[in-house]
Amino acid sequence: MPSIIVRPIGPTVALSVVATSHAAVALTVSGNEYMSFASFLNPGALPVSVKVTPTGVAATLAVDGTPGDYVLPAAMSFPVVLPIPSLTPQVTAIATGAGPTIIYVTPVGIQS
Repeated sequence: MPSIIVRPIGPTVALSVVATSHAAVALTVSGNEYMSFASFLNPGALPVSVKVTPTGVAATLAVDGTPGDYVLPAAMSFPVVLPIPSLTPQVTAIATGAGPTIIYVTPVGIQS
């Protein structure tokens, strides 16, 4: 099975996340790159739910019987790369507790 290699294509943004949804933060690319993936890292002590939309819709936590957004586990030692659904992505996040905990999001592209 072939490996896919990704490379950073824009600056990393940090979000200090608490138990209310963080204001939307735009992801940007450097140069003439096409962004369809981002790398997410949560080295903090709390799980964090993240959402990526073109309009900065607030992230929500899943509760019993109600779906939420993608959850980054606490104390991640390496990032996870997720597809992002927009040419103008904005990230929002919410922590499972008071926090704060900091997450890092980096736009990445596929190395060809």
